[in-house]
Amino acid sequence: MTKDRWLDLKDKIKDKFGIKDQRVEKLEEGEGKREIIEFSGPLGKMKIECIIRPKVLEKKVHYTHRQGATAEVEYITSNSEKTYKIGAYRWGTADQEWEEIRASNLENLAQ
Repeated sequence: MTKDRWLDLKDKIKDKFGIKDQRVEKLEEGEGKREIIEFSGPLGKMKIECIIRPKVLEKKVHYTHRQGATAEVEYITSNSEKTYKIGAYRWGTADQEWEEIRASNLENLAQ
């Protein structure tokens, strides 16, 4: 996913379904943010989220040979490049929580 494709997806959702709620949250783990869009879609209440993080350029593992010590991982990230990960969810009526929509589950949802 790229930034342009994410913006196109947001525009299509806005034009076709309308947006009920839109927010940006800071990620609890590491750098980055999560953009969340809630709307009423063909499967009822739905949510699309995009996790935006800096691109990892290099991963360094620092080992120590002392007993009981653990290895430390250092990530070197880009200041200019970002990665985009999309997730789609629908509101589950039985569980009263968000259920992830996967390509393999789309056949079951259409019935």
